[in-house]
Amino acid sequence: RDTEMEEAEVQAALAMSVADIRAALRECGSDGSGLIEKREMARELARLRVQRTRNYQAPKTQGGAAESGAERRSQLALLAEMGFTDEAENAELLRRFDGDVDQVVKHVLKR
Repeated sequence: RDTEMEEAEVQAALAMSVADIRAALRECGSDGSGLIEKREMARELARLRVQRTRNYQAPKTQGGAAESGAERRSQLALLAEMGFTDEAENAELLRRFDGDVDQVVKHVLKR
């Protein structure tokens, strides 16, 4: 599953300019040093984004919903940053999957 998600991220990154990939790498905490080829940069960005998604744990309340509107906005921003830009669909999927960003990404990639 992570492989599918990572490949989708690579494809999304390859559609970006090299400058945008470098900026996104910096946002993910990598300076991208040693990465010369666009494909290498795209793979590193994909790896970091998948890792961030996998490690992202939304705070849950008793009912399983995200704790706050700020948390939901953070989840929506993360999904948009990953290339999933349909905010209405993302919000609905986050509700359906109790704020689990990983499950939302897997659901979207399965289509």
